[in-house]
Amino acid sequence: MCVTAFALASIGCGAAGTPNGSTLPTGGTADAAVRALACGTYTQVDATTVAREGELATVPFLEVVLGDADPCDSLPLIVVLHGLGGRPVVPRWPYRDLPVAVRIVLPQGPIPWGSGYAWSSVRTLDHEPAGLEATIGAQSDRVAAFLDAYLASMPVRGDVVLVGFSQGAILALTMTMQHPAHVGLVLPLAGWVPEALRTDAGEDAPHVRWLHGLDDERIPYSMALEAATDLRGRGYDVELIGYPGAHHEMSHAMNERFHSWLSLALENIVAAGAPDEGFVLVP
Repeated sequence: MCVTAFALASIGCGAAGTPNGSTLPTGGTADAAVRALACGTYTQVDATTVAREGELATVPFLEVVLGDADPCDSLPLIVVLHGLGGRPVVPRWPYRDLPVAVRIVLPQGPIPWGSGYAWSSVRTLDHEPAGLEATIGAQSDRVAAFLDAYLASMPVRGDVVLVGFSQGAILALTMTMQHPAHVGLVLPLAGWVPEALRTDAGEDAPHVRWLHGLDDERIPYSMALEAATDLRGRGYDVELIGYPGAHHEMSHAMNERFHSWLSLALENIVAAGAPDEGFVLVP
């Protein structure tokens, strides 16, 4: 199964503020030139953006290369997990205007949900912790298998940066604990993680930089604060920043901070040189 469509969307389900998705051009126009390369067949979205659809380890995905680079080159990798009812889209702000060319991979959740997809049919405030833990835990294993397959098929420079919004943030935080060797930096946006999925940090635990609206009704900030405090006690390097007036969304101020963190992480990846040297993020 391929990714169903490229659609105009924001960073996750129900997000407001600055949009960050754009429609992939359809065939028959000059803007939709197709580039058949050794590493895949890409559609030219704009002057500095190409994209392709694919499927690995039963996970459909969208891959987007932003910047002036050969898509077959070894590039830093950002993996973006959409929220409940979201779908893979070609990113705009805050993924644009980054200091280096980057490869962004957006896996698609397995469960149809409205006009998009979900990683779990259990929502945070359904108060069904066992169901949420079981489904998100299983999806963590599935995304890890996808990353194994992807990293074996494409050149990647440095540690993986993992981003998730809402339910995607729950999954990203679960990946932090269940599959820490797969990522170097995790950026959860408006997320949380069930207690039963939390583990103590090991030596390879990734850094976590977390943004959350103080007025979030779907995943209350109090839940994020409790989880972040617990993870720090378990040995994780976690910074959580709450934003007044922000609901279950990415406000402009949150997008600005996210962009600055992402830019710094990419600069550190490139400066590290060898792909296995990783990076350290300074808030």
